[in-house]
Amino acid sequence: MLGAVNFILRSLNQRGFSSEQLLAGSGLTESQIRVPWLPLLPDQYRAIVGNAIALTGDDGIGLQLGFELNLADLGPAAFAAMTAPTFADARKTALHLQLLMDPVLYVRYSGEPRGWMTRLYEVYPLEKNLRFAVEYYLARSQRVIASLTGVDDVVREVGLSYAEPDNGDDYRRGFNCPVHFNAGSNWIVFDPNVLQLRLPLANADTHRLLVRECEQRLAQLDVTTTMAQRVYLEIMRSRTHPSFPALGLEEMADRLCMGARTLRRRLADEHTSYLQIVDNIRRELSLHLLTSTQLSAKEIAYELGYSSVNNFRRAFKAWTGESISEFRAETDNESEAPGN
Repeated sequence: MLGAVNFILRSLNQRGFSSEQLLAGSGLTESQIRVPWLPLLPDQYRAIVGNAIALTGDDGIGLQLGFELNLADLGPAAFAAMTAPTFADARKTALHLQLLMDPVLYVRYSGEPRGWMTRLYEVYPLEKNLRFAVEYYLARSQRVIASLTGVDDVVREVGLSYAEPDNGDDYRRGFNCPVHFNAGSNWIVFDPNVLQLRLPLANADTHRLLVRECEQRLAQLDVTTTMAQRVYLEIMRSRTHPSFPALGLEEMADRLCMGARTLRRRLADEHTSYLQIVDNIRRELSLHLLTSTQLSAKEIAYELGYSSVNNFRRAFKAWTGESISEFRAETDNESEAPGN
């Protein structure tokens, strides 16, 4: 899971920054970051990305790093994808093993007349780190497809949710296609013909062995991750857009391959419960949506899975001691303050 972070670490080392500087505030050591199966938690990712941007002084560092990355930098899951028969099979492998490659974004694919579209969504609120994550993923995707297939010109269009930065021409040169800023969401459109391309390193036996090894490593995440963290990440990864999933304890237990009673007991051993985790996620997402979007309270209540906006309003008051309107008024005042 930390293969990509390892690459960021090496790249910043080459730029003259120390590992300690990049990992500051993450709670991770350089020896830990070298373990490709170590789970990366939300606050750790935010700390590392924030450090990378602050150290380089470059808001577009994610784009640069993505275009510099080689397929081997993504670790064993990438090698499994390399040995698939076709790129379509490699894509399925990458999705199956996504937790080992990119734990902060999830993707949805759709076929459209203009090509094969990939839309990106946050696994958990990335806030000011969203641009880094999106740019890194998109640039990396182009590099990965070129490495897998040997074809460079596969991107047709790119859409980004934010305004064009000062280095907007870097995007157009890097992707060599139209780039749309303020597009409302983050997406990339590929030539659909790439899906049927045979891969130069295709080997059925090696592919099966590598996928099996990666699946075993996924199962071993139980050892290094608390049950509360697993539940948190599973809920976030299984989110559909735009509504928050109404996953019950029993369904979550099924996803984690255990009985509901066992899941309840293991969470209790960690001094929490399934309902507490869901409540914490709703709180985190509500603060994120209220500060980063113009969605109404009713729309946010729907996204978070509340049966009514009044239930959401009561929950928000309990979390923060403020009403939604009071919280938004304070946020608006802070954003309009001199120097912001």
